[in-house]
Amino acid sequence: MTATLTDPQTATPTDLPTWPVTVFGTDPRTGHPGTWHIERNEASGGYEVQWAFGHLTNPAVWMQASKVTTMTDEAHALELLRRIEG
Repeated sequence: MTATLTDPQTATPTDLPTWPVTVFGTDPRTGHPGTWHIERNEASGGYEVQWAFGHLTNPAVWMQASKVTTMTDEAHALELLRRIEG
């Protein structure tokens, strides 16, 4: 799913993505193709961001892929989505 995102300060609930979100695109820092899976972590209130190299559309391939996982807040998760879509 890819959503068109607006400023979270002025966004209505329908403007914001429904978590979890999987996005395919180009890493804005490295220029490499990648797949991101971003999910809200209810326990911490943060957002878990998983990234794997390449456009991985098959769930079995995603499960086997080597991933980089980080935690962030909602504002940074939304900003990452904007940069990937940009």
